[in-house]
Amino acid sequence: MKIIVSILALSLLSGCASIVSKSTWPVTVRSSPEGAMTTIYDHDGIAIHRGATPLTVPLDSGRGFFLPASYRVECAMPGKPTQSGVISASWNPWHLGNLVFGGAIGLLIVDPATGAMYRLPRNYSVCLPQ
Repeated sequence: MKIIVSILALSLLSGCASIVSKSTWPVTVRSSPEGAMTTIYDHDGIAIHRGATPLTVPLDSGRGFFLPASYRVECAMPGKPTQSGVISASWNPWHLGNLVFGGAIGLLIVDPATGAMYRLPRNYSVCLPQ
């Protein structure tokens, strides 16, 4: 009986997207041509990763309670203008699973707090001028 109560309590304290999805996503940044020095900045403008393309970086999908993350990406190669863009998190459909499994706590507290209610794209590409 204690096991059933424990499982029920844990299910009520978790969010659906937090269970079946994740809040940190591996994003692969590619450039054409390859080998561009890439810098990824968080929403505060702080460089959080540097490397040559192609590279895969784990990025958080949330940046606070009910706030999706976004990252500025700059790619540079000698003799070519620097190209920049934005990787933005979007709503994660697994968040709707709270209507069945996680309830109001998962829908309004757990998934928004962990960032699991958002997702990031798996790939991001930048084209540098030829």
